[in-house]
Amino acid sequence: LEAMEKGRMYCSRGDSRVWPRLDSFNVFGKDGRKAFMGETLTTAHFPIIKFSISYTTE
Repeated sequence: LEAMEKGRMYCSRGDSRVWPRLDSFNVFGKDGRKAFMGETLTTAHFPIIKFSISYTTE
C-alpha cells in the first residue's frame, strides 16, 4: 500500500501473449548520489536516468 500511496508503482498492459516489464530504473545525481526502484533522489541538477524494459511471451 505504501508504494501506491507514494506513486512508486506502475501498471503493465499485455494482450495475454506479450507482457512488458520494467526490469530496472536508476537515477544518478551529478554529486554521486543515486536512487533505485522505489527510492527518491532530490538533486539541483539534471539527473542521469537509466532504465531497462523487457517483455515476455507465451
